[in-house]
Amino acid sequence: NTNLNERVRVGATVKVIRELRGLTQDQLASAATMSRSQLANIEAGRKTLSKLALARVATALAVPAVAIKHDDPSDQSVAA
Repeated sequence: NTNLNERVRVGATVKVIRELRGLTQDQLASAATMSRSQLANIEAGRKTLSKLALARVATALAVPAVAIKHDDPSDQSVAA
């Protein structure tokens, strides 16, 4: 399923960037104005990241939204 694969990939990318930034799920969730459980579900690929949530997470991580949607979480545009 393409949607499932994309959710898993996007979630993994959010987690990698969050960890590169040295943030906990609580810290990122707070900065992105969402609950920690919502963020955990996004990172696990169980929940789709809405456009608004994508914008908030990208802003909180100081990366362009396209970096989260991009296939390669080790992309230099997200380096700490």
